[in-house]
Amino acid sequence: MGEDYKAIDISLNYHAPDTSFRLLPLGLYKAAGPTWVDKISKGWRHDVVVDMMNRGNVELALVISLWCANGVGGEEIYVDGEEMLGLIEQYPGRFAGLLGLSPVRTYEDKYYAPRYLDRMVRKHGFKGAHMYPHWFGIRIDDRRMYPIYEKCAELDIPISFQTGQGTMRSGSRVVARPLWIDAVLADFPSLRVIALHSGYPWEDELVALALDYQNLFICPDVPPPRLWHSAIVSYLKEEGQFAGCGGSSKVLWATDWPLQEPGPSLHEVDQLGLTPTIHRKLVRDNAIRVFKLAESICADSAATGKAP
Repeated sequence: MGEDYKAIDISLNYHAPDTSFRLLPLGLYKAAGPTWVDKISKGWRHDVVVDMMNRGNVELALVISLWCANGVGGEEIYVDGEEMLGLIEQYPGRFAGLLGLSPVRTYEDKYYAPRYLDRMVRKHGFKGAHMYPHWFGIRIDDRRMYPIYEKCAELDIPISFQTGQGTMRSGSRVVARPLWIDAVLADFPSLRVIALHSGYPWEDELVALALDYQNLFICPDVPPPRLWHSAIVSYLKEEGQFAGCGGSSKVLWATDWPLQEPGPSLHEVDQLGLTPTIHRKLVRDNAIRVFKLAESICADSAATGKAP
């Protein structure tokens, strides 16, 4: 990790002490064992999260108001985006919001996704949308998703969603195979899509789609960097069959915290053998470009007197 720049984590889940317990019904944490159940029950104070970022050399994190469900058709479990405003305001320049959305809320609902997203972006400066579509059983190329994509394109913000298999023991469905992104980006060519979780077990398919679409980006926030698929690493390094294909500008680092912590994760990135230029793109510059964070970063640098 270079001393002249800090990382940007584009996937940090909000687990505050007063809200984290809501997520306990999720099969993911039950499958992970009693230690994780205890952690999620208690959550993490804001200052603890900031200290973790400082130790990991992370300047800014995009924090997610997680929205999921207890199995397809089950109770929706979520954090209202406004619940994160205290964190964002308490630590200016350290956090920006990603709004978790439900694709099944109807037009009359307070959380109808396009209207909810419009409000949080225009009023509170949220930087993007976030979805876990597999918990709702709606394929990413389903027409019911299109109003969300249309609003993201209108607001000029990216949408991040899990690709590949559903979350283990969550009652989810496979609804986000990378191949199905093809129809989405064909119909919304200006939409920026960030494919989370590597597309497992279809990583090669995800890379092939990223080659075709300039607005498709890969975020292998799961699994940790030491386990990244060879196709993603080769694409990132622009080596072998991917030489000159621009992959170094299409892959973004993140932790999906609390599943990873930034310090250990970035240490594993350092072991990938990246050139200094590609390393900086992966952990910082690509995030600034894709989420249009330059103004926020420069404003914070001016306030602290440090170079971005």
